[in-house]
Amino acid sequence: GPARQARPGRPLQGGPTRDWRRAIACAPARGMAACGMLVQLSDPHVVAPGTLLDGAIDTPALLAQAVAATAALRPAAVVLTGDLVE
Repeated sequence: GPARQARPGRPLQGGPTRDWRRAIACAPARGMAACGMLVQLSDPHVVAPGTLLDGAIDTPALLAQAVAATAALRPAAVVLTGDLVE
């Protein structure tokens, strides 16, 4: 048959949710993994332990905080992209 088209704010018919409101509503009740959440963490620029990026930024500590916050969301998948190390 003809290809189905997604409308803005809605997945293809027959997808995991009927609309974005339902996707948001499922998060507290079943956890984000049930909703199929994808989290992207980008450009952490991790430096060697004990070093600061540009003399001021503790990138390993910031990445650890981002990972902890992401884990609390219980996403279905996490993608780490961009400049991973300095």
